[in-house]
Amino acid sequence: MATSFLLTPFILHSVGETSFGIWVLANVLVSYGALLDLGMGSAIVKYVADARARGDADEAHELLATATRAYAGLALVAVAAGPLLSTVAGKVIAVDQAAEPTARAVLLLVTLTFAINLAATPVTATLRGLQRYDITNALTVVSALTTAVLTVLVLQVGGGLVGMVAVTVPVALTSQAVAVLVLRRVDRTFALRWSPTSRTAARRMTSFGLTLTVSQVAVLLQKRTSEIVIGAMMSITAVAPYALARRLSDLPHMISDQFIKVLLPVASELHATGTPEAMRRLYLVSTRITLALMFPLGLCAAFLSADLLELWVGAQYRDQAVLVVILVTASVAFTSQWPAGSVFQGMGRFGPFAVASLISGVANVTLSLLLVGPFGLVGVAVGTLIPTVAEAFFFAGPYTLRKLAIPARAFLRQVLVPTMLPAVPCAAILFAAGRLDGDPSWVRLVATGALATGAYGIGYLLSPTSSQERAVVTAMVRRRSAAGPR
Repeated sequence: MATSFLLTPFILHSVGETSFGIWVLANVLVSYGALLDLGMGSAIVKYVADARARGDADEAHELLATATRAYAGLALVAVAAGPLLSTVAGKVIAVDQAAEPTARAVLLLVTLTFAINLAATPVTATLRGLQRYDITNALTVVSALTTAVLTVLVLQVGGGLVGMVAVTVPVALTSQAVAVLVLRRVDRTFALRWSPTSRTAARRMTSFGLTLTVSQVAVLLQKRTSEIVIGAMMSITAVAPYALARRLSDLPHMISDQFIKVLLPVASELHATGTPEAMRRLYLVSTRITLALMFPLGLCAAFLSADLLELWVGAQYRDQAVLVVILVTASVAFTSQWPAGSVFQGMGRFGPFAVASLISGVANVTLSLLLVGPFGLVGVAVGTLIPTVAEAFFFAGPYTLRKLAIPARAFLRQVLVPTMLPAVPCAAILFAAGRLDGDPSWVRLVATGALATGAYGIGYLLSPTSSQERAVVTAMVRRRSAAGPR
């Protein structure tokens, strides 16, 4: 998150709005390659967690060998599809003739990096299934920092957009090779292997992944089509301000996503060895924590959006603050559904969520196309907001409470009250800070955000319902105090 936040203005001002728009659109277009996954990545997480809980090594061997061969083939398909994607994109999105070679090269390089990461999906999914997030996070941090350093160096020596994107290829190769080696040292039972493959394992992965593929289509429609609509209906240059607002509004989601990632293997293990009451507790606690992470960060992003944009990328983008407010609201609604989705994935009953997400995604694209003409970028943002909020309020919440047999009163008491009440003083501090005179500064923004977030955190932890979270935080503080300075 930090490297993305710090690099974005540097990249924008180094390559210009048009090249920045090309880069954003290339990543958006290639992200549709995630459909090649067919939901099998999440299936690996689930079944590795199941096999680990039961101690079934033979099942793990068949699953991972089958997945390794499948993803190797999918990666080759992705590489072969690169030139075709480049041709199709050139017909849909108007690019200046002088920029066409750059756009084509960038798209091919982004596709190659995606294919490398796709081939290594069994490794990263296995580490998640084993709940070794210490390893996956360490690899991610090192990869992100390496990419950031190389990006700065390439742009400073005049390597341009193509050079900047090219460095991601060797970084991806190295990172995934290290992941393979580390997994072999961590647990040879779950290491990458080519045999024995199994048709049964293939059927299990694809049948589980079918509904997830529908959900992936929906997520892409909800999160990755807006920039394409803008590039096709407006201009590539117009993609830049929208993408900047999107990145700022996604910061709360990026933080809460690190917590949400652990839910699928936990839900899978609980479903295999636990009770319905355990699943209910998992849903209530995980949703409460997710909202507690999203609310203060989302409020800071919304209330401070104009000043953040000015300090981050320049005063000329200050007027796009309204986009941040709309998109951060959509992001909170979107992310609030993920704990329920993870629980039902662990139970193998994700189908209704996939269908609802697909309907929401189609509505998103339709509304964006209808509203982009009369309302421009704001219309596209509103087209994202309406179906996302409707899905969260009218489907995900009621459906989950009904299927898990959770009374609405329990959800109100254990989730909504402890997360929404602290939002009042948090919003009051942010509103009062916005009324103060003076030019924006990073010191002022950080201090305001820290004060507002701190007020929310204290209010949340003091809630009687948050006793588990309070115990965890207290234990962490005591351990840190006991360690002391060295």
